[in-house]
Amino acid sequence: MRTSLFIAIVLLAGGLAGIIHGLVNLALVEPYLDKAIGIENQHLFASGEAKDTPQFWVEYYSYRAWQKGGQLLAGAILGT
Repeated sequence: MRTSLFIAIVLLAGGLAGIIHGLVNLALVEPYLDKAIGIENQHLFASGEAKDTPQFWVEYYSYRAWQKGGQLLAGAILGT
């Protein structure tokens, strides 16, 4: 087997393994993280550090979507 073909196969396999790891993490771990962050947000509202406004939730959900998408990308990059 040529070296370049071997390297390409290894990089592809690592990238796919990283994506699969990220998807499994999204399915198994993220629901618990979302619950924990929800509890943390309720404490922020109760202490007055943040206000329970629609803008807060828009920013929160857009940031969480960015984090979850970044998790898949990071898995693919770190898998290779």
